[in-house]
Amino acid sequence: MHGFQPAFESAADLAMDFPRIYDVFGELLAKSLAKEHINFKVLKGGLEPLKSFNKAGVVMCAVIKHSLEELGNKGCMEIQRRWGKEKMSWTGLSDNPAQLIEEYKLDFLSSSCGEEGAPTTTAPTPDINFSNHLATLIEDKTTMDNIFKYIDEAIPKESQKEDSFIKELSLVCVKPCLMDSQEDNDSIILNEDAFSAIVPIMQKYVAQEKENDTTVETAVLDSMQKLFSELSFPRDLPVVVFDKLYEQGIISVEGFRFWKDHGKEQQGRGVLRQHLKNFFEELCSGDESESSD
Repeated sequence: MHGFQPAFESAADLAMDFPRIYDVFGELLAKSLAKEHINFKVLKGGLEPLKSFNKAGVVMCAVIKHSLEELGNKGCMEIQRRWGKEKMSWTGLSDNPAQLIEEYKLDFLSSSCGEEGAPTTTAPTPDINFSNHLATLIEDKTTMDNIFKYIDEAIPKESQKEDSFIKELSLVCVKPCLMDSQEDNDSIILNEDAFSAIVPIMQKYVAQEKENDTTVETAVLDSMQKLFSELSFPRDLPVVVFDKLYEQGIISVEGFRFWKDHGKEQQGRGVLRQHLKNFFEELCSGDESESSD
């Protein structure tokens, strides 16, 4: 990062003749971040000269944007994991982080804005440290009793039915179950053994909490829709995941049907329903067969 300091210090003057200079900084640093030659802490420190004219956040966003291009399908998950692991925030990077997040489409990092003007939600979003710690417990194959204890101590009972908690829990559980296909490097598949390991968590906080209310199920399916969209809808993955959610009793037939017509998430809505056309046809035919029996 030391080599960039003179350019950063004179960036305002350079931008008068070359407005794209901040994006170019992002392009030049992106590969180093993607390959973990530098981390977010080092990057943020190196951007210090840009803070005096409020461009540190712009360059940070440009670096992340181009790093996502380097990382490919799983880029969002990887950047979010590293951002959270380093306990990063937008503090000191920008006077208006919400605007940058919207402009660069980095909403997957919005939960860690931590400043006035950050995106708000109708329900509180679980702290990113909660998500990271839960992910670590799952990765370390901690006993279910200890995982349940951690969740119940970290999230009040009344908040465990909120959309924000259900969505975050679903993502923390499902994301680690996704892996690159050995047969097709451009495809992502579900690790079924890993998924089986997280089923008890989903059953406890989704299946047992439904109480004939499709709201909880809708939050799960909305979170999966957004995840698939961010991954550019890997072939067969949506159907495989939805099959597993149904087979394990996490989502009911009624829950799937309600979500299909009334899901709240707009990102990737039409594309995912097209992917799931056969799934819903089989779901409906199977349900009709059981009714006739």
